[in-house]
Amino acid sequence: MSEAKKKSKIISFRVNADEYDVIVGTASSANLNITSYLKARALGGKIHRPLMKSEDIQSILPPLSKLSGEISRVGNNMNQSTRALKSLSRETFLGQHEMNEVKKLTEEFNALKQEFEQLQSEVHQIWHKLR
Repeated sequence: MSEAKKKSKIISFRVNADEYDVIVGTASSANLNITSYLKARALGGKIHRPLMKSEDIQSILPPLSKLSGEISRVGNNMNQSTRALKSLSRETFLGQHEMNEVKKLTEEFNALKQEFEQLQSEVHQIWHKLR
């Protein structure tokens, strides 16, 4: 490390109990130690407060992971159902009424599939933000 980059200087200052509590609380809510928090504030860095405390994040990661897996399985089932509906719509033994019903079901199913894929995408984004 070059001479200019060595952390050889110390800055210290006194605060009262209330100020200390505010600093500790704000640093903690930003998931930073006091030194990192004060350094970022003093040097004009942005402090990004997480949406949740790290222990809360850790508590929801397992259920979110399970939910993500369930969503993937439902998506696979939806894809199989879509293929089955498309296959059924090509059958020649169906009458016009049945064909119209299959077409209507296919359209409704595709709309649900789009909603599902949007939900899946949102859960995926949340999952990656929390990790």
